[in-house]
Amino acid sequence: MIAKILENWKLVIWLAAVLLSALAVLLGAGSGFEVVSSAAPEISAGDRVLAVAGVPANEDVLAGNYSGLTEIQLSKGKVYVETNGSLPFSAQRADSTNLHFGLDLKGGISAIVQPKEQGLSGELIPVLQERINFYGLKEATFRPIVFQGVEYVEVSIAGGNKEEITRLLSHEGKFEAKIPLFLGKGNRTIELQNSHAIAVGDAVTVGGKSYASGDSFALDGIPFQVGNVTAQGAEIVATVYKGTDIKAVYLDSQRASIRRSDSSYLWDFSIELTQEAAQKFAEVTKNVPVRAGTAYLESQISIFLDDKLMNSFDISSTLKGRAETTIQISGGAETREQAIQERREITSILRSGSLPTAIEILQISQVSPTLGSAFIGSVLAAGAAAAVGVALIVLARYRRPKIIIPMLAVSLSEVLIILGLSVPLGATLDLPALAGIVAAIGTGVDSQIIILDQSAKRKEETLKENLKKAFFIIFGAGGVLIASMLPLLGMAALRGFAITTILGVLIGILITRPAFGAMVEKIIKD
Repeated sequence: MIAKILENWKLVIWLAAVLLSALAVLLGAGSGFEVVSSAAPEISAGDRVLAVAGVPANEDVLAGNYSGLTEIQLSKGKVYVETNGSLPFSAQRADSTNLHFGLDLKGGISAIVQPKEQGLSGELIPVLQERINFYGLKEATFRPIVFQGVEYVEVSIAGGNKEEITRLLSHEGKFEAKIPLFLGKGNRTIELQNSHAIAVGDAVTVGGKSYASGDSFALDGIPFQVGNVTAQGAEIVATVYKGTDIKAVYLDSQRASIRRSDSSYLWDFSIELTQEAAQKFAEVTKNVPVRAGTAYLESQISIFLDDKLMNSFDISSTLKGRAETTIQISGGAETREQAIQERREITSILRSGSLPTAIEILQISQVSPTLGSAFIGSVLAAGAAAAVGVALIVLARYRRPKIIIPMLAVSLSEVLIILGLSVPLGATLDLPALAGIVAAIGTGVDSQIIILDQSAKRKEETLKENLKKAFFIIFGAGGVLIASMLPLLGMAALRGFAITTILGVLIGILITRPAFGAMVEKIIKD
């Protein structure tokens, strides 16, 4: 039997496609734990954890207590991460297949946001996408929507929870570092790139213009804002760093840490700044005196995110007038998990940069995976019922029981090949994509009926000629169907349906229909 199959190249191609598809779907699946989110730069969401410190991964091992440099065996190789208590990532048991299911099947978060300024959706989506990816959440999709002339963005994320997604989306990402200068009453001079005379009275006068508390001005490209004006003098606050000055955010163990301190956990990380920003720091700090009896300057540097104070740090006197391109940002939380999450949120926002416009979250909802499971169950039940119905009708019409098994085998193989091809393509299987698979199988059954009907004709034409006529009809119908799907590729909501339908038709025309034709030809000849 096998020798006869190998004699027909059409059947060989079909069997090879089935085997390769099965390997693509199942090979390596189900082993280890899949990383959901990670605070360690060496590990990314989607990585497969096989062992920790030489012990095969399981729920207890991942929840264990670790300290120092810990070996993590991933499917891609070994990495070492700095630990201080728990592991710096969260993971769940890996899926039993390599298929990528969408939000509507796997569950997750869906949010609708509206840009405060219209016309900026194209610039907004890349920033949000980068922010979500840096945070470690995977399978995030962003879809622009225009309704009645108003722009919206739909954000769908497989994983996460409402609280962390709300925090990630609601932050505009405006980062600033400020250093205050105190000027006593009278005429003063500050030295930047140039010398600037400043008169301090009831207001601050610079270059012949007076500025009250809250007013802003710039000197040598450095923004200043007038703070409190008192009988003793005035405070002017220089903005030395902005979000656009950040070149890199470092989370490696040499430049970042999470450590226990009494009853809380302290976190820190480093950022690299542009030389221009470092020069602003140098120009401003050379005007700040050293605090008497200490090794620090009188002014602190304060870090703001979205105009909210994150933290303030003393400035070492050794940094006075020096252009430093690397600074450290720190904070704290009650638990290690909160510290990891807080640091991950802030670094994600700093890495992605500020949004081109503020946004308003109009709706955010949790999508339950049970809906997708119920849909898949319904599809399988409907498919089984349809297969039985088609088999009975074909049996009654053609009275050839031998045809039933090849029909069912080819139809099932078509599903497997579509699923197998989706793995290397990285396609996400959502509800429209599954509907496309159902549509492709429907056209496949139609083609099988055409082949059977043509091959059953008893005319002067030979069997091969009848099959040629059948394939002429099949190719024509397939071309029309593919052409009808092309406009749907431009519609985000129906793109999955169009892609899987086109794949199914091409697989049918090139692989499964010729194989079924060869089977029918063999059955009729026998």
